[in-house]
Amino acid sequence: MPRSGTTLIEQVLDAHPDAHGCGELATLGALLRSVCEDAERDYPIGLAEASADRLTSAAAEYVESVRARAPDASCWIDKMPHNFERLGAIDALFPGARVIHCTRHPLDTCLSCFATQLSPRHDYATDLEHLGRAYAGYSRLMLALSDRVTIPMQEVRYEDVVADLEGQARKLVEFAGLPWHDACAEPWNNTRAVSTASVEQVRRPVYTSSVRRFERYQNHIGPLIDVLRAEGVEFA
Repeated sequence: MPRSGTTLIEQVLDAHPDAHGCGELATLGALLRSVCEDAERDYPIGLAEASADRLTSAAAEYVESVRARAPDASCWIDKMPHNFERLGAIDALFPGARVIHCTRHPLDTCLSCFATQLSPRHDYATDLEHLGRAYAGYSRLMLALSDRVTIPMQEVRYEDVVADLEGQARKLVEFAGLPWHDACAEPWNNTRAVSTASVEQVRRPVYTSSVRRFERYQNHIGPLIDVLRAEGVEFA
């Protein structure tokens, strides 16, 4: 989900000389829409009914576009938050991919989405009840897919990262198949351009003041709490 620490994690990995953070790419979504349009079916049925050649060409087109951004890199990060909706497609098209699932306390994630001016595609975040249902849908989907995908997937909790940045960074770098590099422990020194709402936060040393931030606003987010509990989302 947006506001779950994705930009921080991308900064950690992009600090490695062999990695490149691509930001929130629309490329994969566009390619999947094209595949489904060719099959004249909606996603995901269109993907399931596409020919093997069409799927191979779509995967190759994506890989080529990503590699062109940093030809000398050996690891590329596509941090589009809603790629979770395409996890099945990623599993089918990119057997060499690795998925980092960024998580954060549900109320902190949702509150940050609500308080941040996100792009229009996240219009669900402007209403607490809609936001709660969107989060619950994401949670159910990830739970259902976690045991089905065949590519490696690692969950990283925002709270763990800010409490032990270097320890978590080492795990992430190893998961990405890269040797350790000290720059990954100081992502705030990474000068790459950041175009998301987290641009100011990632320029500062990691801080813990956003952990359980929702506690300051519990009297104002009742509708969100009620929806999450009704939808079976667990939190404390």
